[in-house]
Amino acid sequence: VSYGVFMFFWNILLLLGQVIILRRRFQPLALLQIPISVLFSLSIDGFASLLSWFAPANYAESLGMLALGILTLAAGVSFTVVANVAMNCGEALVAAITSKTGWNFGHTKVGFDISCVIIACAVSLVTMGNVTGVREGTVAAAVLTGFVLNLFVRKMGGARPPLKAGGHK
Repeated sequence: VSYGVFMFFWNILLLLGQVIILRRRFQPLALLQIPISVLFSLSIDGFASLLSWFAPANYAESLGMLALGILTLAAGVSFTVVANVAMNCGEALVAAITSKTGWNFGHTKVGFDISCVIIACAVSLVTMGNVTGVREGTVAAAVLTGFVLNLFVRKMGGARPPLKAGGHK
């Protein structure tokens, strides 16, 4: 199973999580996350193929690519948060949590991302006997992306109230 296919099914689980959290407040328009997930999953596999030739030559280049990835991801997510439109299932689950709790989106995203890293480590240990595919870059991205996202959101329009159910207006 490709990473993109895995991510599609993971996103469907996250969408179901939104339904459970929001119950009657879940908006049918949030089902737009399904085609977004299809596009996201196809993009993952497509870019993995297109960039298969790229391997950073050293640790410094790896850190540079990590920083670029964190900035790009945080910028993209912050655009959807500020615009308050349909978003990726992971961010929409975070939005569902923040709409129920009133917590800060970026901080809640950090907690969610760290939880995903812990789940990945646990699944890897159970299925492979050791942690595979999770290193310091994964942890750094999980910890830093939400904080960078908060900076972008403030620069684009200040703090926003918690998103409405389903991650859109």
